Amino acid sequence: MVHPVPEYQPHPPSGRSAGLGTALRSAEAMSPTRPWLVGAAWLAGAVVLAAVFLAYLNPHTALDLANRVWSCF
Repeated sequence: MVHPVPEYQPHPPSGRSAGLGTALRSAEAMSPTRPWLVGAAWLAGAVVLAAVFLAYLNPHTALDLANRVWSCF
């Protein structure tokens, strides 16, 4: 008698796996090989955030940005 459900295969025949494991493996595969690149990306993000926070310390800048956003509506 043949069982209607095929046996479990950990990897489909096409060589691609499905599910959360795929996302984890692809994240590992996309990790940069240059550690300075990761540091540069973090530094760039920190500089952008610092610039935004410093811009809001000036009340005229905050009011100008609010007026520009409000004028879109």
